[in-house]
Amino acid sequence: MPARTRRDPPRATAWSRRQRRTTRRRSPGPPRRERGYEPPPRRHRPPAAGRSACPRCWQPGPGPRSRPSLDRRGWRSGRTPRVACHGFPSWSPGRRARPSYRRAQWPIVTPARDRGRHVTSQEHSFPDADTRPPPAIVARGLRRVFGDEVALDRLDLEIEPATIFGFVGPSGSGKTTAVRLLTGIDQPTEGQVEVLGRPSSGFDGALRKRIGYMPQQSVLFPNLSVRENLTFVASLYGLPIRRRALLRQALEQTELYEHRRKPVRALSGGMQRRLALSAALVHHPDVLFLDEPTAGIDPVLRRQVWDRFKALRDEGHTLFVTTQYVGEAAYCDRVGVLSAGRLVADDTPDRLRRRALGGDVLELVPREAMGTEAAWRLSEVEGVRDVRLLEQGRRVHVIVDAAEQQLATVQAWCTERGIGITSLGEHLPPFDDVFAALMQEGDDEPVAAGSDR
Repeated sequence: MPARTRRDPPRATAWSRRQRRTTRRRSPGPPRRERGYEPPPRRHRPPAAGRSACPRCWQPGPGPRSRPSLDRRGWRSGRTPRVACHGFPSWSPGRRARPSYRRAQWPIVTPARDRGRHVTSQEHSFPDADTRPPPAIVARGLRRVFGDEVALDRLDLEIEPATIFGFVGPSGSGKTTAVRLLTGIDQPTEGQVEVLGRPSSGFDGALRKRIGYMPQQSVLFPNLSVRENLTFVASLYGLPIRRRALLRQALEQTELYEHRRKPVRALSGGMQRRLALSAALVHHPDVLFLDEPTAGIDPVLRRQVWDRFKALRDEGHTLFVTTQYVGEAAYCDRVGVLSAGRLVADDTPDRLRRRALGGDVLELVPREAMGTEAAWRLSEVEGVRDVRLLEQGRRVHVIVDAAEQQLATVQAWCTERGIGITSLGEHLPPFDDVFAALMQEGDDEPVAAGSDR
């Protein structure tokens, strides 16, 4: 190869060769049209007057083309199909509409009856049983066996929507096992489970987004902050970024917003329970399963949590709550008492109290201690079932059929016998006494769900 000299042209580099290959020459454009030039006729005729052209073939459609239905954020509504050709929809059943990133040019007016309002179950009236909504949670003959141990034996439940159902029982009675079966985490040995009309074996992703679950054990990430834990849970349920403002609402409800930047390991046990409760509520589920949600929470905040549960119930949500605090059963619409894996009672708190104590209770405080003979004569009054002397007769509990009707009868009897009365009124015993009385019935056969209703 001859040696290069200074007069030879420079050698092309790899970059210049690649540039010459990829550079496109500019088109000189169409030739200049001479005077008198007439363009060829259009391929399609223009649309008729008052009718828009088809976006694909430019043929006039059956009517004016309507603008796509957009919400306030500029997204297309999945219910309104886009016009494709001659007014026919361009989507097949099951196809979702694409989002439109253009801001809507006009507001969407929401009907006044649905604007920011949730219809509660109390506003509906069901004249007959055929028009009632289907139950939210159903369990038929539910049984779970671990080896030779029967954890749950023939559990039958039917919980209506917009109801707070409390599950009360001693430790090891099978409450957590029942929750794991109802949520589809475990499969029963025998029986069937249905949640929102779907069996537990057919739970899919869409249904699980409508279910919230707060387990008894901690499932939080200790090295992440409070907000990061909540953001991670929200992403699991597919919560859009634009709805992440609900995270602040969930943290404020449990008084954790001021601690949102703290790592979970720096929180107390009660604060971690509150964070787990916020994670269960962040996606606003239709059915909530809460396994001892108020364990380790102070009494003041516990009352606020139950007020929040009642607000969710009024909005139409169904709550299944297990609790170790027997007194919290009074906040529930229905209470199920579990003993050794068997359901021994299922009814409203008032009816369970009447069942455990034998009726309504009137508390009589006489001026002088009542003797056994006077108590025996009082028990013979019509409508009085039993008389119990407490504190050596200084307090008397009178068990009656109906407190409102028998109150005047007991007062008149005491006046006729010359017994002075310091106070007389209806007494509501704590649910701890009711629970203890119901647990004594654990040896009997379990009752069917709602048999006393």
